[in-house]
Amino acid sequence: MQTDNLNRPDTMTRYEYIERCQSPYDWVARISAIRCRLENISPTDNIQFTFSDEIDLQYLQPIHIVTLACLLASYISPSRKVTLRAGESVENFLREDLHLEQYFSDAPHIGASQLSIFNLWKVDNEQTFGYSHSLSAYLKRSYFKGKDLSAFTNALNELYANVADHADANGIAYSYIHFDEKIGKIKIAFCDFGIGIPTCLKRAGITPAEGCGYVQWATKPGVSAKSSQHNAGKGLDDVISSLPGKYDRLKILSEDELFIVGEKIAPDGTCSRIEKTLYQPLCFKGTLIHFEYDISELENEEIIGESDLLNDFDW
Repeated sequence: MQTDNLNRPDTMTRYEYIERCQSPYDWVARISAIRCRLENISPTDNIQFTFSDEIDLQYLQPIHIVTLACLLASYISPSRKVTLRAGESVENFLREDLHLEQYFSDAPHIGASQLSIFNLWKVDNEQTFGYSHSLSAYLKRSYFKGKDLSAFTNALNELYANVADHADANGIAYSYIHFDEKIGKIKIAFCDFGIGIPTCLKRAGITPAEGCGYVQWATKPGVSAKSSQHNAGKGLDDVISSLPGKYDRLKILSEDELFIVGEKIAPDGTCSRIEKTLYQPLCFKGTLIHFEYDISELENEEIIGESDLLNDFDW
């Protein structure tokens, strides 16, 4: 798959091999290592990324898609040809189903060929909330009629707002959402190659409490870098609070901090939120957020009158 048609005979080509990794964070570490190796690449050097033959469609999850999109977007330029080689089924998925190449033009969203694929979304300041509302409306029409998706929509709104307002990613920010009908879960991943949450808070003069990491501190109620007035005082706590049921599906990786939100069940059956931060040996320059949304825990929608306002609205 070629992301640019330019071919200059006077340039050299850099080759990067991407292996199948056992865990998503091993994959992210490989992506980070590639970024380090290409940090001082000449603006006219071409790049060829090659997937291992072991990377198939079953392997690719939202976390892989968003980090790959950010990686490719980092090196696309008028003076460089960037290509991606993969197995036939993977290439067909990226080109024909996901339309990956088109995302490096001015189009933030292109319709998918499969109903359960909601595609990439290029996060920008001008369309912060448009996609989350249109996606929620689509889900209600296609899968979850009569279910209350307001919390899901609010979570996406907060994530898009946080990326647009705080990431300083120079347009290298993508989300990918996929509904896995077999397990009944919506899988969500956000990735940006921006300044990272710790750096963002440091620039705003915010210091975490003792024993608390920067990412963990950013999820506390009221903590915000206040880059934008509409987002001041809100934050990732709103995202966590909106998740139904168990919290153990949400993880945030930024710079050297991996923050995990979990759940502790007491002997009497009551649940409480627990948090932990793991420090990674290889710094991830940016922020990666991913979680799953269990549709079995969606509540029924409270009907106002006899009309379903969200379904009736023409998005």
